[in-house]
Amino acid sequence: MIRRLYDPNNIHAILRFARGMHAKSALAGIPIDARRADSLLRGAFMSSNGAVWASYHEKQVAGVLIGAILDWDYLVGQYATDVVFIATHHGAELYRAFERWALARNVNAIQMGVSSGVGRAGQLYEKFGLAKVGGIYFREVTS
Repeated sequence: MIRRLYDPNNIHAILRFARGMHAKSALAGIPIDARRADSLLRGAFMSSNGAVWASYHEKQVAGVLIGAILDWDYLVGQYATDVVFIATHHGAELYRAFERWALARNVNAIQMGVSSGVGRAGQLYEKFGLAKVGGIYFREVTS
């Protein structure tokens, strides 16, 4: 089941799921800041240019997509992007909900990132007609 969320009361369940996924990601060595994560979700709930969707499996959060509509830095128009997209179940349905929302806002592009190193996000994006352009190169810096 996929739901667009409007109620900040879902934040704790989403953060619990996100912590588990984060532990498996390339970013696992960098701790989650609970205050910032909470603020990110609350901001997306309240923003006219943001939205939050969650998927559920066996009554537990099994995916979350935080989407945003942003102005191009130097181009005309706006694009839609994911701020966070993690899922163990129903990733395709989450993407479809995000895409419908984005297209209803007349964006001229959709950009989705892959930065965690977990899952098959790139394959999912290609299934929906997105092409790989560029990439992210990562190195954790320790002092």
